[in-house]
Amino acid sequence: MSLAALLISVLALALSGLTFWWHNWRPGKLSVGTPHTYAGHTAADQLVLEFPFVFFNKGAKTVIVDNLRVRLPEQDGEPLTFVATVERLGTDTGRAFATPFFVGPGQAIRMICEFQRNPGGNRLAARHCIVQLDARLNGRTQWTPIHEFPLNVTEDALAMLSRFLVVRENRLES
Repeated sequence: MSLAALLISVLALALSGLTFWWHNWRPGKLSVGTPHTYAGHTAADQLVLEFPFVFFNKGAKTVIVDNLRVRLPEQDGEPLTFVATVERLGTDTGRAFATPFFVGPGQAIRMICEFQRNPGGNRLAARHCIVQLDARLNGRTQWTPIHEFPLNVTEDALAMLSRFLVVRENRLES
């Protein structure tokens, strides 16, 4: 057997193994779209935020999302807990308790997630702040940051948020 034939055979086997791994065993990785709208309500006893997310799995294996939470790193206080999903932002239409969900390989899922903190603690301020979305993935117990995005709370939005749950545009450009 010539050296060239052996080398070609080994390279073909390695390429086949790599291709099989890439298509079947590559770990799932979530990509999350930045929300361009949000709904919220802020009071002394409760802070409620709803965000429409799109979760996309870039990997070859299914990703199981056991739980979500939202943190406002610039504020002290507890994270906001994932409590429900709704079909329409700012309404109770199709409201369901938060449950684990999965995102299959190459699959995208649109989901409006509601997060709450009781008591409300530090209230939102009229400013541009950063929101961090954390998840517990695939049965693990530690929280993993999966997306960070800007939240733009304007003065007029803040006045409305303190009275009732209202949908606002999350203007991302200055």
